[in-house]
Amino acid sequence: MLCPVGDIRQWMIAPFAPNKDFKRPEHADDSGQDEESYQLDDYRAKQTKEGYDNWLQPDESKKEGGGQGGGQGGQGGQGEKKKGHTGGDKAVMKTRMNKDGGITHRVGKDARVAAAKDGAKIRMGSDWVVVTKGKIIFSQPPILGKDPIKNDDK
Repeated sequence: MLCPVGDIRQWMIAPFAPNKDFKRPEHADDSGQDEESYQLDDYRAKQTKEGYDNWLQPDESKKEGGGQGGGQGGQGGQGEKKKGHTGGDKAVMKTRMNKDGGITHRVGKDARVAAAKDGAKIRMGSDWVVVTKGKIIFSQPPILGKDPIKNDDK
């Protein structure tokens, strides 16, 4: 319950506070300033001044104790903050929308698609194709053949 300026007549109830059953997102900034974080099972989202990140990452809290906070209070079972907390190597796929207008999609560690106002790039490992106005550039000579990737027409 919150009481602005200490006046009980202006009270309100906050709908959420981290506790052992409702932890804060594991990738949330400690300060809580200038960002918004969301986590639901394996899905994570983060909004900052730089843009938006959305990714899928296995939920570590389920492995470490069945989702119990274990007396860590407001920490939400987060423990030590890991480098690359916006997905890093643990993300199985990720989308980043940058405030400067670019978007990047990543699946696994090697497959990436990036688009910006100047063009688009598709990369798989060290092979890539770049498309800009009037140009298509390949990292190696193209191979003509049947499409080996199934369409996702859902």
